[in-house]
Amino acid sequence: MSTLEETKNFDVIIDYVKSSKGLNLGQESSDWVEIVQQIDSKRLKINKSNIESVLQRVDADGQNFLQVNFLGDDKLLLTDQLVGFKPINNYDLDMEKIPKVVTTPDMLSVIEAIEDSFDSHHSHIEVEVLKKLYLSVLDGAERIGFEVSKERAWISQFAMLNHQFSA
Repeated sequence: MSTLEETKNFDVIIDYVKSSKGLNLGQESSDWVEIVQQIDSKRLKINKSNIESVLQRVDADGQNFLQVNFLGDDKLLLTDQLVGFKPINNYDLDMEKIPKVVTTPDMLSVIEAIEDSFDSHHSHIEVEVLKKLYLSVLDGAERIGFEVSKERAWISQFAMLNHQFSA
């Protein structure tokens, strides 16, 4: 891809983020930009050289969003409020039952479901499915460039705590 094309794609992303209501620009250079979601302060770093194409799209409600395709199979969606991405299926989940696009706030929703499972009579199998779902979303976030070390530490602590209570 030409440098001119890379710059054009990069500028489209920056302009979109500047005009959005829920996304802000963080740090940036001529080679990369950091996007910050207002809803959860999660930060995503996008390298200019990793962008294959940027497509302007419209959702079913008539809202504009960007589809950013990276070299390889990765892609993300920039909406007015959030960054969407694919969950990663490394955990033998039925992907037909999981949304095709998720966001970082979805991790919090799964955490809440896991915590609620301790207060109710959910089976161990249901908790394990929720844990796999959490990891699937976490891996997807990490793969597209979100910093998720705190979320990964949480699931490790949960696993240790869960093991102590089940022993």
